[in-house]
Amino acid sequence: MLCPKCVTKLQADFQYCPNCSQRITHVLPLSYTSELIDGLDREPFHPAITQELRKYDWKHQDIFLRCYTQAKKGNFTAYLMAMPLGLLHRPYLGYWKSWFVYLLSLSVGIGLIWWIIDLIRLPKMVEKKNQDIALDLLEDLSKIARSG
Repeated sequence: MLCPKCVTKLQADFQYCPNCSQRITHVLPLSYTSELIDGLDREPFHPAITQELRKYDWKHQDIFLRCYTQAKKGNFTAYLMAMPLGLLHRPYLGYWKSWFVYLLSLSVGIGLIWWIIDLIRLPKMVEKKNQDIALDLLEDLSKIARSG
């Protein structure tokens, strides 16, 4: 049995969750909650994001994970977009201003060096973008939770 608010494992006779003090009136289906916990554990969120997300009930966590799964950026796609001399990976990650500077640097000849550096940095760039997406979604989630 799992708490529907904080998804903590509980014994069958518990009436209140010892972790969040939520009164246990119903139990989530175990298959669904294990899927939700796996989703939270699978993503490399910053610990502060995970901690903040666990404050919400399972419905809000589910909304967050569904939206995040649709919006997150992938390393494979970023590398795929970087292959034609890096012309598309920066816009894919939302770095429009530096992309224009990059295009100008191609004409000067230093664009190739910048492209090689970006290939090395690309996983960290994707991770940072995904953290930004998670923070934006968490901010939206707090607005949804406050409104009802």
